[in-house]
Amino acid sequence: MVSPDIQAKLDAARRAESTYTPNAQVAGSIKDKTLIMFVGPVAIGKSYVMNHLALSDTAFGRVPVFTTRDARPDDEPGMFETQPHSDESLGKLLSDIEAQNVVQYAIHPTTGRVYGSLPRHYAHKYNMLATLSNVVDPMRRLPFSETIVIGLSTHPDTWRTWFEMRYPTASEEKTKRLSEAALSLEWLLHPEHETFVRWVVNSPNNPDATTQDIINIVKYSKQEEAQAKEYAQQILELVRNYY
Repeated sequence: MVSPDIQAKLDAARRAESTYTPNAQVAGSIKDKTLIMFVGPVAIGKSYVMNHLALSDTAFGRVPVFTTRDARPDDEPGMFETQPHSDESLGKLLSDIEAQNVVQYAIHPTTGRVYGSLPRHYAHKYNMLATLSNVVDPMRRLPFSETIVIGLSTHPDTWRTWFEMRYPTASEEKTKRLSEAALSLEWLLHPEHETFVRWVVNSPNNPDATTQDIINIVKYSKQEEAQAKEYAQQILELVRNYY
């Protein structure tokens, strides 16, 4: 438990999330950077694609985040900088947020755990981040040189196989991930977002083709794949009728 004083500051920071902007120095540190946000359902291969892309082209790199949630066994090495959810740790984080020293932050609606990123986390020209759909709009408002949203999909049969490999038995976690998958897909497919979502198929047998499709979109503004959007629509139907 945190103290009433820290809880009050957490509540205030939560209310200010949607309108947060970094200070001039932080904004200056990212003004020449491109942020690429990958949005898609669980088990679609976001981490695999980002890792493969970073190995294929050194101009691309992943964005780690700080968090006050506990470390998990399946956390990718180097992707989460965990800090204690304590008065001392939260006090420093909240002071940095108040001073607008972080690039962005989010406070989990139920657990109260804090997530966010710092200027040093954006170390590449093209910075990649797996993003929840409800965080995209605030991230797009940040003063990056450019923000790009990649909607990642694959053939629905492939996705079902990957999902069942990760969650082979019924569980509360599996149900939660299905709900999150539906939210992500519904957001990606919403007509209001079609002007900026760029669609890519994650080809299980040809990761080089997948990464090249992304490079072509990011560096050369080439057209995305129409098939990817069709697959996303089919996966959404699959998710809705999963049980």
